[in-house]
Order: sequence, then C-alpha cells, then structure tokens
Amino acid sequence: MEKFNLTTLMKRLTALAMVAVMFVVTGCGDDDDGGEPAPTLNLYETMSAESDLTQIKAYVDADADLKAMLEGSTEYTFFAPNDAAFAKLETLLGTGLETVAPQIVSQVLMFHFAQGAKTQAELTGSSVVTEQGESVVVDANGNITTGGSDDEVLITKGDIRATNGIMHKVETILIPPTIYASIGVNLGKLSQAVLLSANFTTLASAVAKADTYAADNSLPTITSYLTGDTEYTLFAPTNQTFEAINSDPAVVLAAYTAQQWYGILSNHFVADDGNGADDNVTVDEAELTTGATFTTKAGATLQIFNNTAAIPADNGVGIYIDSNGDVDLGDSGTYTNFDAEVALLDAFEGANGKLHVIAGVLAPPM
Repeated sequence: MEKFNLTTLMKRLTALAMVAVMFVVTGCGDDDDGGEPAPTLNLYETMSAESDLTQIKAYVDADADLKAMLEGSTEYTFFAPNDAAFAKLETLLGTGLETVAPQIVSQVLMFHFAQGAKTQAELTGSSVVTEQGESVVVDANGNITTGGSDDEVLITKGDIRATNGIMHKVETILIPPTIYASIGVNLGKLSQAVLLSANFTTLASAVAKADTYAADNSLPTITSYLTGDTEYTLFAPTNQTFEAINSDPAVVLAAYTAQQWYGILSNHFVADDGNGADDNVTVDEAELTTGATFTTKAGATLQIFNNTAAIPADNGVGIYIDSNGDVDLGDSGTYTNFDAEVALLDAFEGANGKLHVIAGVLAPPM
C-alpha cells in the first residue's frame, strides 16, 4: 500500500486541477463570445425555423441565387421582414408584393442583405451597404431609418446568429430610397398600376421608350399622363397581349421606333368621356355602348361595339374597340378588324383616373 504523505497529496490535487482547466477551456471553445452555444444552422435554416418568416422564405425559395446566398459560406447581415411586414406593405400598395414588377421585387429583396455579420449593437448609429447597392441606416436608438414608408423601423428580434451571418427580424419591408421615391410618386395613380405592376412590364418598357422621343421633342411624356393630376381613362394591354405578338418582349419593343410607340401609347388614353351628365371625365362601363366614340390623346377616335349577340365574348367581356377607323358598324363583314376587346373593366381606379384592361393594341390610323 502506498504511504500517504503531503507530497503525494499535492501532486494529485495539481493533476486534478489541470484536468479541470482542460475541461473548462474545451467547453468555452463550443460557445461564442457571449457565452451562448455556437450556431449550427445557416441563415436559410435559421430563417426557416422561425414561424413568422413564412413569406420571406417563400420569396427566397423562389430565387435559387438568393437561396444559395443564405446557404453559402459568405457571411451576411440579413434584415428579415416578418409576415406582419408583408401585410403592412399590402395595405400601403393596395395589393400584394407578388403583383409588383419582378425587377423591383428583386431590388427590394437584395436591399435586405449586407455582407459581413453585424450585431445590433454594431449597427446602431451606423449604416451598411446592401447587396442592392444602397445603404440601410440605423439611428442611435437602434431603429432603421431607411424603411420607405416607415422611417423608424423596429428590429423586433435581433442578433439571431447563424453559421454564416446574423439575422435581425424587422417589422417593415425595407425599400431602397431611390425605389421608394418612385413608389411615392406613383401610389394611388395610374402609374402604380402600370409602372410597378408585374402584369404590365412590357407596357412599362414601351412607355420608357416612347418617353425618349417625347423628351427629345419637348412633348408631354407618357409617364406624365400616368403620374400627373389630370384624370384619364387608360385602356391598357397586359404582358399577355404582347406575348401573343411575340414571346420575347425585346422583339415587341424593337418592332416600333420611339416615335411610333409615342403615337401608339397616346392612343390608349382618353381625357374626357364626353358625358356632361355625370360628375366625372373617365369612361365608365355604362358608357361603353355600341356606337360610342372617344377622342384619344393621339387625336384619333376609339369606336365601341358592345353586342355579344353579334360577336361572342372572346378574350374578355364582349366590348370591342376599333382604333383606326376600319370598322363599319353597319357592315358585319368588317367586324374582324376590331383592334381590341375589353378584358377587364375597372381593373384599377386611382386619383388620376381609371384603367380598363384590354386584349389588343390600339394603334391609331397610319
């Protein structure tokens, strides 16, 4: 039997102390600087685990590049709008984000990501450049001032750590300042329906091309009709109409010069319904009767035919439009010359007029 002595006891205590220190050091290696367990989920998995981030997850799932970002090794600060943020934006726009033009949605989404993992404390009183190119600014109180309609966006839950960054939940969808400036001009106007909508992206591109001619010739732009205070009735063809001409929007746009597009698009606007008996200048459904005529901004005449007994509804409600004068309402043999059918009445009504969706293009007489 080993003899007990003080020297032996001290050696054993020293050995136990070293083992204890090793356990402590090893245990600390599993934690982050705040003493919390190191994250095991990437940003995509972290987002997916949150029950109130279902809508932003749906947009990420629909974008392979964005999903790859959240699953990759590059660190990001991710401002994740919760489901309530999407509801708030829908109230603002009067429609969901899914109806907004894809190129705008893409820029808005990328505005929620900045390279580098920044904690809420590190963000406070500073700014970060996002993947969209503009900066998210955080004030001294830790609130985001670049939220578009909300200039004091709360981070409802911050510092949610992932293996490839940090996620902060926010109560508002963040909109890049330049885009919000455009949205602010368009809200409640015909331009909201045309320039911001996913359904009219080809028409919006045609407007941009026509406006180059207007600017070069000191003429009112098509955009000014859409955004101004004067009320108009707009007969608007959707992407589907242009796709029937050619599936490639670039081919459709190249088919006409800027000057021709200016004339064509001007022919889709009516400034006065010609009815002094009502209290508005827009063309209502009741005024779209057979034989009714309306003068367009191009100076041409739109002639209406509303008789489904003679021509059954095809792509809409059975209201047909002749835009270039080659239909004789007294000669049914000319009915194949109608240029468009009204597809959806009163699709949008705003502060400066209303929009009827049409299947067709209203080119003026050549």
